[in-house]
Amino acid sequence: MSLSHRTVRFTLSPALAAGQEWAVHAFPNVIQRATGYSERWTLVEQSVDAADGTPAWRYEVQGLPEIDLVVDHVIHELTDVVLLSEEHTVASDAFTFGSMRRDRPVRTKQAAAPDTEQLIGGDER
Repeated sequence: MSLSHRTVRFTLSPALAAGQEWAVHAFPNVIQRATGYSERWTLVEQSVDAADGTPAWRYEVQGLPEIDLVVDHVIHELTDVVLLSEEHTVASDAFTFGSMRRDRPVRTKQAAAPDTEQLIGGDER
């Protein structure tokens, strides 16, 4: 009986890569620690998007990985990091990590909260 294979892709946002350049170079080591140096995880591709400089790593994993533990480890080990997106298919998983400070959506101005009198009906008490 052969073990199933799964593709797992990790990407760092340009803001996270710029803010934590060390993480770009150390990411394969972070994954090794996250997986307990498991031989079931094989790095098959490391790339950088030419357009925006986004670094990415693609792994082939034998069996069913405990992917949540790996993602939690990455978030714990890198500083100022959040999970921006994740995608799952039958055969693959993809995760994009970003900078908590610089990839956070910009807040839009909201209308001022109504005062207490408006909430309770004005002068009717």
